[in-house]
Amino acid sequence: MGGAIANFTDVKKTFGGIIKAFRKAKSEGKLDGVKIWVRRGGPNEKQGLAAMRALQDEGFDIHVFDRTTPLTDIVDMAMTEK
Repeated sequence: MGGAIANFTDVKKTFGGIIKAFRKAKSEGKLDGVKIWVRRGGPNEKQGLAAMRALQDEGFDIHVFDRTTPLTDIVDMAMTEK
């Protein structure tokens, strides 16, 4: 789980690297049974979050939220999901 609001960091650009790492880890079987929770805000957040959401189509168990959802709410959702 990760989530923050950036002031200057390009969310789309940083998520590009994270997505590449997720794909590699998945291909190596390292993400079996792993749920990914993301909350992010900052420059280019809409494009970055859309790219993260697209991972659902690749079989990732990923939940993506923007800056309007409090991180504490996301933690509660993650803790109660079975």
